[in-house]
Amino acid sequence: MKIQSKWIILTHFILFLLPIQAFAYKIINDFTSPIGGTLSVSETSPPIITSCNMDPFGKYLHSDIAPIIAQGEALYSEAKAFLNSLSLTNTTDHRIRAIINTPDADYGTPGPNGGMSFIEEWETIYHPKYEAAIQKFLYGAMIGDENSIARLNDCVRSIATAYIVFGDEYFIDGMDYRIFPNIPDLNGQIYKRYLEIQSACGQYREGIEVFIDALSVVVPGTNDTYLADFFGQGEYDLFNMACDRLSSSMTEVASLEYLRNMAPDVKAEWPTAKAAFKGTVSDASIETYLQIAAISSRSNRILESGVKLLQYYDMLKNQGAIVLNNLNPLGYDNRFLPLANFNEQNGSLYPIAQQAVANATNSENAAKQDGREYDQHIEQLEAEISSLYGQYTAQLQNLTGVLSPVPAYPASEEYLQRIAQAGHDLLGCPIEADLTSFNACMSTKVTTGQLRSKYEQLKQADLKVEEAVKQRQQIKEQIDMEQSLNALQIQLASNAFTDRVMLLKDYSEKLIDAQKTSRNKVETTTREYDSKKNKWINKSKTVTTTRTIDFDARSQRIEVDKEIDLLRLEINKEIQITNAAHEVTIRKLLMELDNSLMHINSAVQEMNSISAEFFDLLNQKDTLLAMYLEAQKHMAYLEDKTMTSRITKSSSILKAREDLEVAKHWCYLTAKTLEYKFLYPITDLSIAGKKVSIENIFKAQTTTTLNDFLVGLNGLNSMWCGLGETFNGEVIVVSLMRDILGFPEDSTGQQRFKDFIKNHVNPTTNTLSFGFSTTPLDPIFYNPNDVLARVNVKDWHGQDPCGQFSAQGFAVNLKTGTQAGGITPRISMSHGGHITFLNNELDIQEYYPVKASSFIDDPLGGNDTPEVTLVSVTNPLINGTPLSSYSDVWVSGLKGRSIGASDWKVTISDGSSTKFDYSKLNDIELIFDTVGILVSR
Repeated sequence: MKIQSKWIILTHFILFLLPIQAFAYKIINDFTSPIGGTLSVSETSPPIITSCNMDPFGKYLHSDIAPIIAQGEALYSEAKAFLNSLSLTNTTDHRIRAIINTPDADYGTPGPNGGMSFIEEWETIYHPKYEAAIQKFLYGAMIGDENSIARLNDCVRSIATAYIVFGDEYFIDGMDYRIFPNIPDLNGQIYKRYLEIQSACGQYREGIEVFIDALSVVVPGTNDTYLADFFGQGEYDLFNMACDRLSSSMTEVASLEYLRNMAPDVKAEWPTAKAAFKGTVSDASIETYLQIAAISSRSNRILESGVKLLQYYDMLKNQGAIVLNNLNPLGYDNRFLPLANFNEQNGSLYPIAQQAVANATNSENAAKQDGREYDQHIEQLEAEISSLYGQYTAQLQNLTGVLSPVPAYPASEEYLQRIAQAGHDLLGCPIEADLTSFNACMSTKVTTGQLRSKYEQLKQADLKVEEAVKQRQQIKEQIDMEQSLNALQIQLASNAFTDRVMLLKDYSEKLIDAQKTSRNKVETTTREYDSKKNKWINKSKTVTTTRTIDFDARSQRIEVDKEIDLLRLEINKEIQITNAAHEVTIRKLLMELDNSLMHINSAVQEMNSISAEFFDLLNQKDTLLAMYLEAQKHMAYLEDKTMTSRITKSSSILKAREDLEVAKHWCYLTAKTLEYKFLYPITDLSIAGKKVSIENIFKAQTTTTLNDFLVGLNGLNSMWCGLGETFNGEVIVVSLMRDILGFPEDSTGQQRFKDFIKNHVNPTTNTLSFGFSTTPLDPIFYNPNDVLARVNVKDWHGQDPCGQFSAQGFAVNLKTGTQAGGITPRISMSHGGHITFLNNELDIQEYYPVKASSFIDDPLGGNDTPEVTLVSVTNPLINGTPLSSYSDVWVSGLKGRSIGASDWKVTISDGSSTKFDYSKLNDIELIFDTVGILVSR
């Protein structure tokens, strides 16, 4: 059989296995070899070749394929080491620690600092290595080499095993209530679990695909060879296991999808959600499985294994009857109610719910005990790890800047190497280097934290020493400059004096010459008339005269000498002032020179101190690292105990979760029977100071909530019955002619009634059958003018719901015009469709009755339509007289059923040898002995 779409087959194959017992889960503790076992083969490390022509296989001999198989062995060894690392006993990978300690961590959780998860590592690196190894081992398998066949099958099982391991962790997380401690609402919790188990389904599908490929994909380079041709029983056993896992998880996903679409609301979309759930589960069929089995027709050996799979399927199908124990098939839809009693003598659900809660409590206590032991081991581990983190890793991070490993144990080789090198690498940057070179060197070093800060402080101290030395040198230079400046200033003053003396003398001589010769200038002004401008104008005229006189220059020269002496005094004074200022400056600079020496000494001392602190920190880091390495040796014992406790805890959590869901189921049904009993919704009610609400069931994550809920239900029952005359009795006679058909009680009405009877008699079987519907507002049941209204009216038999009086049940009276002797009528009546009540608010309330037993016995059938209640009246009244005086005319089959129903059917047949003449019937009376509650309008 050729398969065009392996995923179509895979989907069908999955669906046929869905009806399997919920939580069929086996925890795998040892992953050192693939599930299904392994065969012994050579573990040598052969040389690796780079390429080989695989087509056709037949041209190669044993000697030709040896290096190819050797290459496959190398690939296999690398991939197998990764598979071994998935074990929860692996203490060298920090990702395993996260899986153990964190409720929702799994193999898909990224590593620290955004590192690859196990699944990413598998898909990108090691799965391809297994696939490549299979291609190598095929060379040996094709020529019958047993070791190559063993290795090929080992690779197939290893690939499938990895996916099963991944899926198992998702599944166990999805069932652990600890995954949603911060999710208060039911839908959020269900969705969280839904996502986890969806992920498990995805991994199981990948595992199954390995076998589907092996069964349906031809090996490249061949015409009709499949990997499955080399399979042994171990491969088929693992195939079965993968299917088992997927079946369980898909059923759980369907249940969660179904519940997620439900809410405690009368408007719940029951048909949509129910159809979706049935659509997922009911597609399981043996015919689709046979399509898979048909692939095996290529080989008798494979066909035999396929038959075993078929037998395995039959076993699973038989177990599937209790798959929905953890699911309420009604979807918490308030329109449906169970046809059962609350806590009366017969058919009561309250004790069943009590037992279910007790069973769940026992499972919960067992899970708590396992959890306590596990938590104690975890606490010890966490205390050790916290100690490691607090005493060592946190301090090491402060010193080196290397991020502490999360978790603190176990540390990776990379972390330990970085810690060992931290601080020492800084010494490669010389302190005496210039700042630019030093910073460039430091930028290449990974050490940060206190060590780097201290080393940079050391460089700053070195810069301070250099700066102090520079300042001392600058002061010396300033002294030299000051002395040179002073000399220059004295020289300049002397030069200025000489120049001024020469100027004075030269000026004096010129002044004497000027005074010996005198010139006078005389300016005269006249006025003339300008005829062109027609106005008077002024004209000036200057006349110069020169006169020579005798002058004595001695007094003038004496004055010049006086000026020169005064100038000499002034210059000398300035030089003295300059010398004084120079002396002050020099003294100040000499003091600064002394201080600079003190600064140099202080900077050198600071540098030596910082250097000592740096090396102290470096020694402290090396000591902490040695202590950290020593502390890790104490973790192995606690690791071993934690692994064992974790497996026990996980198994008990699954059992507790299943029993809790079963208990919720019965608590819900019990609550609905009490609600139906009094026709009062159990929402936000209070009893003995505690809230009682059907919503509590949905939110319950422990049995304590369910126990409190059941106690509250019993309290409500006692309280409502303790109100006094809660129920009252009344016999209601319903006339077919008058009340149902509405015919008048006269000759016209009689004729119309007989016509109705004639039209509904089957002449072949002489059977009368007809149907009708009733509502609580029909005039026979309800009078809007009455001061008191009768609500919650039900047919009843025996003690009323609160044990105050007795009711007789249901009877039928056939009214005939004449005595109909010799007839033996057999009357059957069905009560079906939806039923209606008048509630305490005088509103019509509609329900769909279902049988409590159908929830477990037939979870997928009978719930799409309301249950039908059948009663048989073998001793009717004939004109008010019992047909037989030895039998009771009352029957109990309609106990608890409403007087309002959308689908009543009545069938009357005659068991006598002579046919009964139905034309003699004048009326048929249906007699209900009812209970109801009186309320004021």
